[in-house]
Amino acid sequence: KRQFKVGSGLSDAQRRTPPRVGAVITYRYQELTKANIPRFPTLVGERTDLAWIDICASYVPPGPRIEAALKKKHSILFADADASASSGASSVAPAMLQGFKRALSD
Repeated sequence: KRQFKVGSGLSDAQRRTPPRVGAVITYRYQELTKANIPRFPTLVGERTDLAWIDICASYVPPGPRIEAALKKKHSILFADADASASSGASSVAPAMLQGFKRALSD
């Protein structure tokens, strides 16, 4: 049995009267932990069209978590360290642009 809390995504009205315990909800999440628990789940809405018996009849537990390989293996080096460290936001953008151009040309 997997349990987790969904504490984000509720409107002010839903916070005053949240879905009842045992209600079927739809949620989204960023990724699964190693224990296959959703990380940062947020409520999308309550499913009044489904009952738990419908969910349990077609439920398939998630398989083992597979580590994803990195697709890009390079870093971007900023061209001018002094420009990126200055307090003006306008000087950071040119340094970033130069760094991107250098990374693309490599």
